[in-house]
Amino acid sequence: MPIRDKKIWYSVAILEILAVSISIFFTFSNPSLILFLLFFFFIALLVIVSLHLFKLPIFPYDRILSAVSTGDLSNWEKESGIRIDIAENYQVYYPKVVSLDDGWRMYYRGGGKRGGIVSAFSRDGLKWNPEPGFRVNVECCANSIVRVEGCEVIKNCENSWRLYYSATDGNRWRIYLCHSNDGLYWDNHSLCINTPNNDEYQGVKAPSIVYSNGIWKMFFMRFFKSNIRIYTSFSTDGISWSKMSECVGICSPLAWVRNPFVISNPDGTLRMFFSEREYSSDPLNAKIMSAVSSDGIHWHREEGVRIASGTGYDRHGIFNVDIVPIETGYRMYYTGYWGRHLLEPLTLRYYRKRRE
Repeated sequence: MPIRDKKIWYSVAILEILAVSISIFFTFSNPSLILFLLFFFFIALLVIVSLHLFKLPIFPYDRILSAVSTGDLSNWEKESGIRIDIAENYQVYYPKVVSLDDGWRMYYRGGGKRGGIVSAFSRDGLKWNPEPGFRVNVECCANSIVRVEGCEVIKNCENSWRLYYSATDGNRWRIYLCHSNDGLYWDNHSLCINTPNNDEYQGVKAPSIVYSNGIWKMFFMRFFKSNIRIYTSFSTDGISWSKMSECVGICSPLAWVRNPFVISNPDGTLRMFFSEREYSSDPLNAKIMSAVSSDGIHWHREEGVRIASGTGYDRHGIFNVDIVPIETGYRMYYTGYWGRHLLEPLTLRYYRKRRE
């Protein structure tokens, strides 16, 4: 159970102790020892049931889940369990996994509004142990940054890492770059992708990068309010980037696309996985679609759904995917939301009213 929910249940138990104690005090002038023992037994039972048996969360949460493919990248089978759960964070999403000599490291967005990019380590890609501290958060960025989101991590060589991340000053989202020698401590933060002041699409977010033949290709969202497009930019050094170009052929007139992830196919073409939902203001039932391209600009949407919402922790939708090769094919890490929770009727009512 998320720590926030546990704190609420503890608070409820304490308030009930106070309420029953006051009732006993005013009802019985000389309350018996047996009555107090029964009272504390009832409270202990309430806490045990709340914390250990009644595991339904109170609030809507995002969690990081996984699926596997035997190698064709079109058919995916969901894996049971949770890869990264809430724990002390309010939400966890935007997974990005990097292979290490002795296992894997996942970078992901964790915390509340002023959270940031955290990490976890795994030896098998399934069971993850969070690493202490933030990799990147608002305290280590420029003073104007108020929120940090999804990232892309590139390991150039043993002691050279690059992390591209989305951040906002409260008015505009930009993509920044920082460096590391060990993948844990990051510095030398600099602006990487910006937009012109007079441009309608002033926000850029959620970078995904592929590197081949000496060229870096970055794909990201570019948006204004609820109007989102997928753009790309090219670079020869990963630091200076070309003028942004829109990725043609991805958007649907009946849906809203976001959060691109791009991977190189064995034949040299590119495949993009992206989240799609039918209503621009409604995140319900978001699914993962795909498209292919030979130049990174002109795309052809593939038929079918790569992975759709289910009945568990991805009951209400899916977004933010990352894919890594494994011995049997590929593993996809994705964000599932929200699953069953006590406030589910209110959550659904809120977003469905926005749809109207």
